[in-house]
Amino acid sequence: MRRCPRVATFRVSDGTAGKEGYMDEGPKFYGRPWRDPERWRALLSGEACPICAGDGKPYGIVAELDASYLTTERGTPFRGYCCLVLKRHAVELHDLGDEEAASLMDDMRRTSRALQQVTGAVKVNVDIHGNTLPHLHAHFFPRYVGDPYEDGPIDLSRSEDTREFTYDPEEFRTFVEELRAAVEAD
Repeated sequence: MRRCPRVATFRVSDGTAGKEGYMDEGPKFYGRPWRDPERWRALLSGEACPICAGDGKPYGIVAELDASYLTTERGTPFRGYCCLVLKRHAVELHDLGDEEAASLMDDMRRTSRALQQVTGAVKVNVDIHGNTLPHLHAHFFPRYVGDPYEDGPIDLSRSEDTREFTYDPEEFRTFVEELRAAVEAD
């Protein structure tokens, strides 16, 4: 079994775009949009969706797959984290037609396989929420022996300090290049 990789230093993101088109850190979307019915309606419809705004693409694109974009950001608090974002606005899995749902599942399988190959994770967790950003997306968390959540699910709110489980800039560039190559080779 592979132990959770650690880095000795932590570098704060400077928020600049990388040469390959990924961002060190994109905007953060928090809050309780359900408590504001008008805001929630606008998010659900796509009218106020920050992913659909502008060119309709998410931040941090690593690769374009059949139904989704594979994304990641250096500023994430967990080594190997990535996210698949559906290319069009939809909120729930049941909003997808059969063909689109099958394509998304294939993208998820490719991502999981590539992520495990690149990181050496002992397990890959996949979460779909959309509670604060209702644009269908799936979070991928590679799990390692010794990670801060070894006894249960990933819960970033219960960890005091995950800096030792993040990448420095050069490690992050290498991770992105390896992930892109692995998912494109699949």
